[in-house]
Amino acid sequence: MAISKSSSKRVCAGEQKLVGNEIRSMQNRRVIYAALAVAVFTVGVLSRTIETHSVLLGKYLGDALYAIIFYACLAGAFPNQSILARATVITIFVVLVECFQLTGIPLKLRQGNLFEKLVSVVLGTKFSWYDMLAYAVGIATIIAVDSGLIVRGNK
Repeated sequence: MAISKSSSKRVCAGEQKLVGNEIRSMQNRRVIYAALAVAVFTVGVLSRTIETHSVLLGKYLGDALYAIIFYACLAGAFPNQSILARATVITIFVVLVECFQLTGIPLKLRQGNLFEKLVSVVLGTKFSWYDMLAYAVGIATIIAVDSGLIVRGNK
């Protein structure tokens, strides 16, 4: 069966359109993840600055939101990676950060200059299993949200 030049050109044009749509889709996902990171960051800052008289909202909401921000940043950088791969990387990352607190280094940084103090605030200074639970809640939440984004995006 011979393929004519005109049908060959249509296939190539169709492939180019598909590639163009994939690039636009990836760019759209990056914008969504960036907007998500900014929105979650804003909520996280508010959760730490507005007095709620609730440890759950004041402390652990922020930990869950950190996990979501890290995930959104990773997803924006690598939008074609699977949700499971991103969630695994973020889980390992937050566990390592939490375990790093056991070294005492973040606590020592709190005594340093302004930059070191900021780093110690971001890293945290005291290991807590409750923080690990909050990270898990954040990761589970973003997996559910991201699954919905991907399902809607593929329709």
